[in-house]
Amino acid sequence: MTLFQKKSQLFPFCTLPKKEEKKILDVFSYEKFPKDTVILEQELTRVEKFYTLSSGSAHYYFEDRNTKILNGELALGDNFGGISLLYNEGICIRSLAVREDSVFLALDADIFLGLCRDHSEFQEYFTNEFGKCMLNKAFAGIMARQIRDKEFSLPFFNRPISSVFRPNISTCSRETPIEEAALKMSRNNAGAILVKNKGQTIEGIVTDADLKHKVATGLHQPSEPVSAIMSSPLISISADSQVFEAFLAMHRHDKRHIPVFSQSGDITGIISQKDLISAQTESAYLLIKTAMSARSVKEIENIHSKLEKMLFDPLRNGANPEYITRLISACSDAVINRIIHFPWKRQGPRPADFPS
Repeated sequence: MTLFQKKSQLFPFCTLPKKEEKKILDVFSYEKFPKDTVILEQELTRVEKFYTLSSGSAHYYFEDRNTKILNGELALGDNFGGISLLYNEGICIRSLAVREDSVFLALDADIFLGLCRDHSEFQEYFTNEFGKCMLNKAFAGIMARQIRDKEFSLPFFNRPISSVFRPNISTCSRETPIEEAALKMSRNNAGAILVKNKGQTIEGIVTDADLKHKVATGLHQPSEPVSAIMSSPLISISADSQVFEAFLAMHRHDKRHIPVFSQSGDITGIISQKDLISAQTESAYLLIKTAMSARSVKEIENIHSKLEKMLFDPLRNGANPEYITRLISACSDAVINRIIHFPWKRQGPRPADFPS
């Protein structure tokens, strides 16, 4: 007796009329996966099959900051993929992986969706399961984030950065002791402070990263003048620029804070990496950061599918092709640079630096 014939183990298929049950028996396929295979990857993989575990061992999870949450085990006869197909436009909500060599009964997504459309009791099972999942705050949060991701559109990248950055700024003189500048940053809840020369012209910037890497490590003393650790010349951007330009400038110059100047040439604020992340969760900016911090090729192999989802839809909706092309290039460069990094890590230090 096959697993499919054990109806009690294959709910909700047992809710289908017997005529329909016999019909779909012929369209099921058996798919084998070797141990430790990740079949579906959260938020990246498009679900093309509805899976039912026939033999072996499998588990599902959502990985957040290298921690697996919302995880569980599939028992024989348990299914996976239905909720993603019905309620997440076919994009996998949680990852699915096998712990040992396993076999699944697989049903094409189109056939599965047809069954849901034609048989309300069949779809009701998944509706109820989705409702139970949404009672979990972590799961509901993930769905809310993915909904925001689907709402990604051209207006975000076309918005002027004046709608994103904070206009208030902190400044100090170049002779100000580092510890005093740091205290001023803390009081103003600022991630950066602008440094003025004797003529009151802004000539540099000090960020929280400078304090961390140049002072906390002992390279400089807190009593030294802030000019000793400032970044200069200043890299800035016009308040009339669009968000995509700020995004590209940060990536190109490896900066987390960029001063913003008005039409008169005065610095009016600072746009930060945090501002961009807050303004558009899971934006292309985060996609690049994800690629740059990936620990293996496996973690970034689906980056381009994510890129297509995030950028090609705005292009179809009227985005300037030049803007989108530059963003795609930046994402691709990040992926390629990270892939090149992996063999270096395996082989050890290079005998000599490559010519620039």
